[in-house]
Amino acid sequence: MNSKGVTPVIATVLLLTISVAATASAYTFITTVQEDVQSSFEDEMRMSELEAQSDLNIEYAYENSDGDLLVNIRNTGSIPLIFQNEDQINVLMFIDFSPLNGGEGWEFEDESLQQAELVEIDPQETVTLNTGESFPDEGDDELWLEITGPYRTSSTHVCHPTDRPSC
Repeated sequence: MNSKGVTPVIATVLLLTISVAATASAYTFITTVQEDVQSSFEDEMRMSELEAQSDLNIEYAYENSDGDLLVNIRNTGSIPLIFQNEDQINVLMFIDFSPLNGGEGWEFEDESLQQAELVEIDPQETVTLNTGESFPDEGDDELWLEITGPYRTSSTHVCHPTDRPSC
């Protein structure tokens, strides 16, 4: 008899090879997914830790000799905050709920900071920002200031105009 087909030995070898290949593929897939999930979780935890350790506060708003509104900001967190890194500004300012020139319309009052590529404010350190906006006169409406910074930090200050050069 002349029968054509796969012998039982070859069939067994083929089944074992397919099983090993499927197992290896499943192992590789599961390992990759597990590593991605673990990496994502670690990044999320790192970011949560940075957010918990960082904070900033608008301490004082006042008028300079040119009539501009200046704002003193203090890093009240326990880690340094990067306000500016090369051309990237990490702190946005809003006045009366509108972004000040896209949020980036402020300048450092200290000209050496304005020229620096990296401006990092250490914990409990203050920095003065010039809004470029006119200080509100007595009788003007109150002015809402908001600063948002790195790691979801933010602070709000309401400036009630008086006859004094501060609010």
